[in-house]
Amino acid sequence: MNNNFFLNNGYFIVRNAFPKKLLKEIQSITNKNVYNLKKKGSPKVNNYKNFCSNLKKINNNFFLLNKKLQSSLIYNKIYQKIFTSKKFYKNIINILGKDLAFCDEPTININLPSNFLKKNYYFKDWHQEIWSGASVNSLQMWTPMFQKSNTYGQMELMCKSHTFGMIPNRNRKPTLLPKKYKTVKLNLEVGDCILFSTLLLHRSMPTLSTRLALAYSIKNFKF
Repeated sequence: MNNNFFLNNGYFIVRNAFPKKLLKEIQSITNKNVYNLKKKGSPKVNNYKNFCSNLKKINNNFFLLNKKLQSSLIYNKIYQKIFTSKKFYKNIINILGKDLAFCDEPTININLPSNFLKKNYYFKDWHQEIWSGASVNSLQMWTPMFQKSNTYGQMELMCKSHTFGMIPNRNRKPTLLPKKYKTVKLNLEVGDCILFSTLLLHRSMPTLSTRLALAYSIKNFKF
């Protein structure tokens, strides 16, 4: 990892961070859980179209899906496999060192196009992860696990905003932002991930397709 890039910009992208075998296993587990909620037909474990189709038939019961999927990922030791993937591990220890731990249970995000669900909790305006209780000593990680090949509509980052300090906010909405700033929009493929500072301002972008993503906070447990 280029530490200077991370220090200057507040984030770093790792391309092909996770092996294809692991990604297929995650997609298989995901589709099986969606199928079990639907309880009709037969599961096609690695089919994106089938995933989207079944997702429409679970009556927006995403809480139950997240609960079942989270349990399945833990049972199949998916998080251990993610954290110990060679390329991902090599990059993150350059910033945090080898005494790693994730801060809480990883979050599973299902992002839907606006014509599917008018109000989506995971479509968020500009915010910093530190507003939710994250430490300045931890890193936030986000990676798409199931999405269409078209990667439009992920996250937008405010360049160098990690140097602004904690932004004044009310109810996790910024009350004061610079008048001029530059942004960059993410364009990650399945298997890529971004590591970013908890002080970096970022927001969700409208998506045209359904996406399953994984987010979690990582720290050095000695800090």
